[in-house]
Amino acid sequence: MATTYVGGSYSVVFFTSEVDVIGEFPLASHSPIISMSEGGVIAVGGPGYDSIYVFKVIRPGPVGGIVSPTLPIAPIAVIAAIVVATVLVTKLWLHK
Repeated sequence: MATTYVGGSYSVVFFTSEVDVIGEFPLASHSPIISMSEGGVIAVGGPGYDSIYVFKVIRPGPVGGIVSPTLPIAPIAVIAAIVVATVLVTKLWLHK
């Protein structure tokens, strides 16, 4: 993460650990980095005497496609219901 001044405007730029740019946020004025907590929570000075920007970096979720559980529950529930019904019918038939 870094604060920059390019082309007459200030911004804060976020990077991955491989130094790829994640994103950029415009700032109203020069804003020094005040605090950083393991890179997850960052505080940057704001435009006023007592103002501050606080950023929390979050990992994005999966992009594109259908998100489905790794273990499909519906087919397993149907199979379990069939097994339970079979066991109950077998027990009732054997006890006649």
